[in-house]
Amino acid sequence: MQIHHSKPFLDDRDFNCIQEVMAFAFLSYGEISKKFSKEVANLLRKQYAIAVQSGTDALTAAIYSLNLKKGDRIIIPAYVCSALLDAIAINDCIPLPVDISKDTLGVNVNLVNELQDKASAVIAAHMFGIPSPFYKIEH
Repeated sequence: MQIHHSKPFLDDRDFNCIQEVMAFAFLSYGEISKKFSKEVANLLRKQYAIAVQSGTDALTAAIYSLNLKKGDRIIIPAYVCSALLDAIAINDCIPLPVDISKDTLGVNVNLVNELQDKASAVIAAHMFGIPSPFYKIEH
């Protein structure tokens, strides 16, 4: 089995769910989205959860929740999807890319530790199913 970069894997169950959503004619926030949000909130033992329309929306909301100020810098891996850059720009922040580790393809922890005084946040993305070594980032 080949796993292609950025190609989604959809099975019959996924297609059935898509058909169910389409039948309601609410693609972004209909009854199924509300139900899904409630189920996720219950699963996480939280009062609320919000289903979003895209990864960009999810990243934008996550960054917004950090209460960063305009111009704050966010350390990110140099190799990421454009959605992260868009979310950072939407929040009026500045990306501070760092090189990745050849072992994990995630942020180079040594570089993050050197630069963290120049940034307000770090996004240590997990790349290609390889966990990012964010637990090694000094606080």
